[in-house]
Amino acid sequence: MGQTNCCCEKTEDDRQLLQTLVTDGIASTSDSVVVRARMDGSAPLEPPRDVSFWDQIEGVYARKEDGKFMARLQSNLLAWAPDFKSDPSELSVSGPKQISMSIGGKLYTAEVIPARGELVWDDGEVWIKK
Repeated sequence: MGQTNCCCEKTEDDRQLLQTLVTDGIASTSDSVVVRARMDGSAPLEPPRDVSFWDQIEGVYARKEDGKFMARLQSNLLAWAPDFKSDPSELSVSGPKQISMSIGGKLYTAEVIPARGELVWDDGEVWIKK
């Protein structure tokens, strides 16, 4: 999954939130994203409608195939592992048990399987919650 960078100006609130993400190990200091705006800059993020859905899937994920740390999912924000050197990606609910994100103009969708702690992506990757 390729990554894109956003070069938007950050407000003081954005800087504080990014610092919190860095302190919690969710983002790196090289991240340059306005985390409270949509990735396309169109409008502020709305809080997730189904909080229990996001609560079920929040956590750290690794690729099932080789155990490689992929990302941390918190609310509707996916913070990539430092190896990817990428800004966080905004997630949206795209079905009863599906999430989606757009990266570089390509839409990726995952089936959420909370009982197994898995995200099964449409490109064939399977991530497991650690």
